[in-house]
Amino acid sequence: MLVDPTVSTFDASGLVGIANSATLPVSAGLAAGAVSGTDLVENASVSGQLTALWSGQGTSSFPISTLSATTATVTDASGKSVASGAVSLSSSTPVSSAVSGNLAFGVTGSGLLAFYSPGATGGLAASGNWSSYTATVTGPMSVTLTGAGLILDGQALPAGTYTITTGSATLAGSGTSTSPDFAGSAKITATAATVELGPGTGTLSVGGKPLDPSSGVTMTGYSGQVSVAPKGTSVSATLQGSAGAVLTVPTGTATLTADQNTPAAIPIDIKTSLADSYQIIIEPPAGWTTNIDASGNVTATPAPGDPAGIYPVQVIVESTTNPDLVARTTIDVTVKATQPGITLSVASDPQFTAPLGDAQVPTAFRASIQNLGPAADTYNLTFSNVPGGFTLVDSGTSVTVPAGKTGILGLYLQPNAGQQLPAPGTVLSFTVKATSTSNPAITQTQTETFIVPDIDAVTLTSTSTSLSTTPGTAVTDTITLTNVGNVAENNITLATTLSTGLKASPLTTPLSLAIGQSKNETIALTPDPSTPLNSTLSATVTATFGPSAAPLTQTLLIPVQVAVPGAAAIASAAVAAGQLGNSALGARLGDLSTALTNLVENPTSALFKSQALASLDAVSGLLGGDPFLAPLVPTLATDRAALAQAATTSDVQSAVTSLGNALTSLGTTLSDEATYKFTLSLVNNSQVAQPLSPAMFQLVLQNIGTQTTTYDLSVSGLPSGVTASFSQDSITLQPGQVTPGTIGVPQVTVTLTNSSTTELSPFSFQVTATAEGAPEITQSTTGSLTSRAALVQVVSVTPNPTFTQPGGQVDVSARILNAVNKEQQAEVSYTVTDSTDKVIFTSTPVTTTLQVLTTLSTVDLGNLDTTGFADGDDTINVTVADASGNPIPGATGQGSLLIGSPVTAT
Repeated sequence: MLVDPTVSTFDASGLVGIANSATLPVSAGLAAGAVSGTDLVENASVSGQLTALWSGQGTSSFPISTLSATTATVTDASGKSVASGAVSLSSSTPVSSAVSGNLAFGVTGSGLLAFYSPGATGGLAASGNWSSYTATVTGPMSVTLTGAGLILDGQALPAGTYTITTGSATLAGSGTSTSPDFAGSAKITATAATVELGPGTGTLSVGGKPLDPSSGVTMTGYSGQVSVAPKGTSVSATLQGSAGAVLTVPTGTATLTADQNTPAAIPIDIKTSLADSYQIIIEPPAGWTTNIDASGNVTATPAPGDPAGIYPVQVIVESTTNPDLVARTTIDVTVKATQPGITLSVASDPQFTAPLGDAQVPTAFRASIQNLGPAADTYNLTFSNVPGGFTLVDSGTSVTVPAGKTGILGLYLQPNAGQQLPAPGTVLSFTVKATSTSNPAITQTQTETFIVPDIDAVTLTSTSTSLSTTPGTAVTDTITLTNVGNVAENNITLATTLSTGLKASPLTTPLSLAIGQSKNETIALTPDPSTPLNSTLSATVTATFGPSAAPLTQTLLIPVQVAVPGAAAIASAAVAAGQLGNSALGARLGDLSTALTNLVENPTSALFKSQALASLDAVSGLLGGDPFLAPLVPTLATDRAALAQAATTSDVQSAVTSLGNALTSLGTTLSDEATYKFTLSLVNNSQVAQPLSPAMFQLVLQNIGTQTTTYDLSVSGLPSGVTASFSQDSITLQPGQVTPGTIGVPQVTVTLTNSSTTELSPFSFQVTATAEGAPEITQSTTGSLTSRAALVQVVSVTPNPTFTQPGGQVDVSARILNAVNKEQQAEVSYTVTDSTDKVIFTSTPVTTTLQVLTTLSTVDLGNLDTTGFADGDDTINVTVADASGNPIPGATGQGSLLIGSPVTAT
């Protein structure tokens, strides 16, 4: 079939970097154990059970649940003194505070401390995220906080903003703390902690062997001392302790280069003391694509059009059994300037063919133009060496291709009507040339060669499209058979299928036709004398030809109208109804034609009048359901009343004449509908919307009328914030043409874009097409758009350690998988139940952010104190709730914690 769905298409890639991951086994090449030495690094962090000491001058923020100061002065928001005395605070939720002064801090708790240099100003800055902490602060200080629950000398103060001035205070709480500008150093005592050091230099050794710190180091199960101090714009980290596991990913010293057509091979060298399976995640810059094969070989391809420069590729390596053992490193790739270029290829299209009668000629091709350059370019296609007897039909001679993408155009060698096809086995070729419009020197030429196969093709034509006669009178027609293939047809058989009451003269069969030869056959068709007037009979002539194993057929339908003079208007309307596929209306119009003919021949017959009125009622009933024909019903009703009241021959003739005029209008309207009729649908009328992504619907619009028509397109029913745009606002189609599908006719798409920041609710919309020149010929099709189903799951719950004695401290974390349609806050909490399902502990919810893009994240749920727990196998039950505290369906998970007392040997 000669159709073309690919005016131009492009291979797709995202506008953001496409992250790839793979899980690979890694053997142990490092030793854990004793840790000592000093590294000068970009940043350092320690997480776990911590005791930290530091001093500095400046302002630090702490979330405070409790506060106590033996002697203090309190002032209100205006600076007015309230009173002096003992001060305390107890709040069910942490209250933000600002602690200022030249102070010494002693902090004990479970959480994370991260250190970095604030830059050219020197010094040291710190931030914390505490599951719980207790801090002792000494030195002249002021603590400013806002809230309720402050008690001064036993008297509760009203809610408000207060500043507490004291020389010593004890704070406790949980949440995020910051000390952005203190100078000096900090000393941390860590127990079973995770230590992460950023890239740097130094003398750090683990397990008695030096460790390269250039790409950063992660250690888990660390117990010992960590001292940090500022040094220029870096952090000096000194460690003295022992680590359970160590992980680093050296980046190497080789310079990596790439461009949009040449990927960079990125070496991944994992050094670890823990033999395990490790997940490797590659996060490239925006627009890049990456690939990791089963052996861990990584390639990264820059985004088309990226300018020359150095681009960072993030590498994350994570142990599958120890999620805290995570190393992050950055590998720089030098992108070279991409030179403009083009690749042209021409290949046979395996899906489409060019029609020749009932035969399908394999002369459909696809021209693929790949833009190797750094910017979008437009390419013109020219054709030469087109074989004789063919016309090259294309879906376009120009295509604009984005950088790095491929544009595709359809090419078809259409056999010319009336010209002989080449003989089987003939080798033919044609040449395609693609040239850049921005630089004519960028050009490529391809010559495509193909072999002509055996093509069997016979056409049947008639001297008339319709025959008319009276009952019992023969009418003749001439049928022409032509061999338009490239092989002789030596056994063409003809068969006739007739309507009941129609007879036909015999045809010559079998026939032989040489290549290009034509023969005429005369057929006489005679309706039976009893054939009702205004009826249509038909004769179908079928020619069978080609190879006996797979014969082909060609048919010709010859309609025969049996009528009397004067029924032409109604017959015309019936034909138009038939063209529209409204066989019921066509049949009722035929009934009406017969009844009116009988009535005109016998104007005084009450029977024929009744038949005419009944037929007219049936026609009117069928018109009411068609919006284009319904306006004619009132006129027909008036003519029916006149016919019903006609008592004389003159009255009958007058009424029938008036009715004939109305039926003539009906025929005109039906013909107009047949002329402009079309079908409209969507390839996929229901889609699921991905967040922040447009949804494209492809239209299928076919002109099934008889005239070339332009159809104007519109969209209605869109909700607020959603807009629609067509690839083109109108489309012109010849009879039988369809988009997509017909050669030379472009695809038509409508793209819906949600510009609202709120979540998209499911909705339906209508795409409407209207025929130009016939505004009443219009129809709509409905599509729907639904947000993807939101998903939040608790993938795993991990206590660390998984076994402890009563009174032991356990760090609880959960891995959350989410796919939501708008960014939202969630509350993650857990309960601990014993073996009888009794709840023995309930945690404080931890707030986390669910991102729009699918994310697998680890949420630290804080420290669990097992003091008072009985021996046994307890269950940790994690629940994720929305910001209002309502549990999210299905977002639960469990982990197991074993509590046991030490066993004494006997």
